[in-house]
Amino acid sequence: MSADFYTCGEKNPKIAGNYLEKLSTIRLDLTQRYELLKQIRRRYRAFIIDEAQDNSPLQWRLLSRLWGERTIQDEDPEVPNTPWQPTICYVGDVKQSIYAFRQAEVTGFLEYSRILRDINEHEFSSIKELTRKPPLRKSDASRDPRNSYNLNIVKGVEVSEEGGRNLIPWIPFDLSDPHLPIPTSQEVEYRKQGLISLQINYRTDGALLNVMNEWWQDIFNDKHRHFPNGNFYASPQRLFPSKDKIDAQGSLEWICPLGIEGDENPPTDLRIPLDPFGSGKSDSIERQSLMIALRIKNLIEGKPIKVISSEGNWIELPAENPVEPSEIMILLPSRSRIRDIIIRHLHNLGIPAQADREGGLLNRPAAHTIDGLLQFIARPFSRHHASWVARSSLIGFDDAKLQEYLFYSKKEDNLLIRLRDFTINERQKELVQRWIDLSSEGRIVDLLEETVDRSDILMAFPDIVSRQDIEQIIDIIRSLSKEVGGDSIVLADKIRDLRESGGNSLEAVTIPPSDAVRVMTIHGSKGLQAKVVILADLFSGRQTNMTIDDRNRLIVTPELFAGNPKPWSNEKSPLSALWKHVRKIYQARKSAESRRLLYVGATRAQHKLIIVGSTKGTKWVDGKGIKFPWTYSESLPQLGEMWIESLRQGSVNRNEQDSPWLDQSDDLTAEINIKTRGYREFDPSSLFSEGFLGNIKSLKGLTVLHHPDCFISANQCSPVSTPFTRIENLDTFARKSLSQQKTSLISPRTDFSAGLKIAPSRISIIEKCPRRHWYETIGGLSPKPIIPSIAVNSTNGLPRGIDAALFGTIVHRIIEIGIGNPGPKGDYPSTPLPESWIKREIDLIDSPEIHNTVFDELLPLEADRESTTHIVNLMINRIKSGPLGKLSRGEIFDGHRVEGLRTEMPFNITKKINLNGLIRSRWTPEGYESLSKIEFANIEMSGLIDLVLCTIIDGESTIRPIDLKTEEASKLIDQNTDGLIEALGETSTEPKCQAEIEILLEHRMQQALYYTALQNIENERSKYGFPSRKVLSPAILIGVTGRLVVYPEDMLQNALDDLEDNLSLAARISLGSNVSLSNFPPLESSKSEICHKCPFNQGELPICGPLN
Repeated sequence: MSADFYTCGEKNPKIAGNYLEKLSTIRLDLTQRYELLKQIRRRYRAFIIDEAQDNSPLQWRLLSRLWGERTIQDEDPEVPNTPWQPTICYVGDVKQSIYAFRQAEVTGFLEYSRILRDINEHEFSSIKELTRKPPLRKSDASRDPRNSYNLNIVKGVEVSEEGGRNLIPWIPFDLSDPHLPIPTSQEVEYRKQGLISLQINYRTDGALLNVMNEWWQDIFNDKHRHFPNGNFYASPQRLFPSKDKIDAQGSLEWICPLGIEGDENPPTDLRIPLDPFGSGKSDSIERQSLMIALRIKNLIEGKPIKVISSEGNWIELPAENPVEPSEIMILLPSRSRIRDIIIRHLHNLGIPAQADREGGLLNRPAAHTIDGLLQFIARPFSRHHASWVARSSLIGFDDAKLQEYLFYSKKEDNLLIRLRDFTINERQKELVQRWIDLSSEGRIVDLLEETVDRSDILMAFPDIVSRQDIEQIIDIIRSLSKEVGGDSIVLADKIRDLRESGGNSLEAVTIPPSDAVRVMTIHGSKGLQAKVVILADLFSGRQTNMTIDDRNRLIVTPELFAGNPKPWSNEKSPLSALWKHVRKIYQARKSAESRRLLYVGATRAQHKLIIVGSTKGTKWVDGKGIKFPWTYSESLPQLGEMWIESLRQGSVNRNEQDSPWLDQSDDLTAEINIKTRGYREFDPSSLFSEGFLGNIKSLKGLTVLHHPDCFISANQCSPVSTPFTRIENLDTFARKSLSQQKTSLISPRTDFSAGLKIAPSRISIIEKCPRRHWYETIGGLSPKPIIPSIAVNSTNGLPRGIDAALFGTIVHRIIEIGIGNPGPKGDYPSTPLPESWIKREIDLIDSPEIHNTVFDELLPLEADRESTTHIVNLMINRIKSGPLGKLSRGEIFDGHRVEGLRTEMPFNITKKINLNGLIRSRWTPEGYESLSKIEFANIEMSGLIDLVLCTIIDGESTIRPIDLKTEEASKLIDQNTDGLIEALGETSTEPKCQAEIEILLEHRMQQALYYTALQNIENERSKYGFPSRKVLSPAILIGVTGRLVVYPEDMLQNALDDLEDNLSLAARISLGSNVSLSNFPPLESSKSEICHKCPFNQGELPICGPLN
């Protein structure tokens, strides 16, 4: 509804109806949206829309919002008299519109082309700025902005080349390139209106392109328009080769398999491969696929081919240069069945192939097996999941074994444990036991990876695509475990939801070898090209039929909708004029798009185009050649029928009496109409020498290949293994490997050191509870809740909408940007410091402006800003009146005076930890196999120190790390005097209450790390002869009291000693191979306070907790 409606509704409330109370709100919303749209238009000077022919009507409506009135500001010049204020340019080709299944419509492209030309004419006649001197537009020429400057640097060759025509600032509309014809008056008029037709094909060789031009003259001819006034048809356009390819020939081939059937039944021996051209029923797809594979092998090897004459004489053609597999592209009208058969024949000949899409990942057999194992691990009592795994290639039960396994099991039996007793051999038994062990520890990803390494899944699915499917499904499970935790039930349910969601929610993506033949649909080839393009299966109706639409009894397009219900199953559908009308229009649109599909497929070729396919009943007749039965469906012709008919009409237009493309009943002296029945006879040797393909600039002939004998001589037949033979060979090799003597395990290699990164915050977790660290690393569990709480905890005593972490971040940020810096007492500090450290700053931590800036940056909208401001002011005032406030103002505290400081100081430290020959091993069914022995671990840690103070005391330069803590902030509101508040008013830096001692112990690992990082920096200075500072014990800045509490020497030394032990434990957990959860028992009940803060001891069903 428009704004005009609401204006009328406001004036006349009676017509507003139910919207009366909301009219003002709706009007405000519309106004804001429109203003925002005008602002977006103002941001851009032009919009360029590529591939515009593929837009749907909905996309055109959305795009059209981008051009129109812009926001006007006071300093802007006069608004131009045009409804399209941004410049609009869109590029497209109606002949390449092939995405009707995505609602792409040619009609929108043509309609907007007309509107754009009208707008250009309107602007030229009404906007004087375009034509005033110096002009931006002329009526007879277009400005070339590259040459519009008075001073322009050009090369000498550009002046001599083509008389310098590429340097003129204005290009006349009636000018064309030297090798192109002079534009017609209609073309000149279109150019004036802004419609530029691109005529050069830079991709295809000249002679081959000229042949294609002959095809398009008939394929896009008006006589094929079932609705002459329809605006969804493409018109023919003659394209010209680039100057570099005018003289290039290219080549055209037709693989025309014979369609006769054998007299005998095919062999029943499963070890003998079936010959598609041998005995048995003829299969067009198998024959096409075999000949495509043979031709590609021939092209890759650069071997000659043969064609046969009608008399049966073979003629060997000259060999061509070898072609790389990646330069060959097979295009299919649809993927139905033929794609997999082509890839199978290519693989049989050892040719790498890439398919553009493999379908849903979870429907692929290898990924389906991994999915089944995950579901079984998550629900080991499920008979369905147990049979899924037992019948898969992981276990391989037959019917009898499966019946024995499941029939006698009880309802309460754990079928995963029961499976261990029914395994086929000891190796499989150890694998199942490994599943039990790893699933109990929550190591799902490790379980899946070891299963791939040690089971038979890669023997059952040895192809590259299956291997990549397995990698993809495990990567997805690994990613999900990071997002939702490593719980097997949660992971299994996520994967099941993806599988059952319908469509291809998880698309299998195949990464092909670097040099592989590309197999894809014509739709997927848009924008691509290849030296050799093979158009397969052109004589089938898979792309040009309406079977699915008729079966669904429903046709839906952006402009049409009709149904054909059949209420009584035993009677015919009721007659429906609407259905027939819509079906007729839809059929015409589909036929028009099929012609465009052939155009897109053929024009992908650079040097060689190979047409593949033949009609049913194609056979060889001695003395005549290939007898080709001819049919033509006028309503929905096949792509191959369009191609053959275009060759026929081309011969008619050129009056080629002897052309084999003509029907025997064709009379060139009379009008030639489309023939829907008949046959043609082709002599391959004659067509090679004279193909009747076009004018003198076109190819002379084409190569017709009808049988595998065109590629293979009698003594060159290469054996092809059948699936049964491959299974037998695989079974033989597997049994042979079991009978071989077991090889002894090799001794592990020695690695002097291994690198490891650890976040500083993890060291405190390791010290308090190594079990939690195991859960978060080896166990793969996330400490974050799967379903986060919507409301911020209201029991923490803080204002609404903020928690302790957010409050700490706010105070840290205020200190970071507002703290003062008195700088050195003289011009220079006692020991050199960076300029940024000694720059004098006024202390502004209590500035309302800084507070508001931080609140705007960090506070959520629902937070209680007033209460937050109050509690922040209380804490900041205590900090400012405490030791840090005095030091930041240049006052002396405890004998120290600040010379410089740095907030949020980054550090990076590497600690070398002795591992005493840690053995890394991997699990195998035969036991653990030692891989390497590690002597040392280099643990790298990096982070930020809240505050570093550089002071001078009694002439000695010092440096101290300080960490701000905002615990117990709620006590600033409720006036409690226990805990940290007990020490309020104390002036010394020693801990004065038990709460301060506890907070020092709580964070001692981080402070020991900060101290070590600064100590390393100062030691490096001394090592190279530079002045250094003495590193003082770290301190905690207590936010609720403003006190600065320094670590006592003995507490710091103990922390430094324990830091080494904790880092060693972290290295052993991360680098060790069989670190079990049982090595880290739950904490004693006396330490239950640590467990109460642990994320794995939360909720109704905690994962972990204290003993007893």
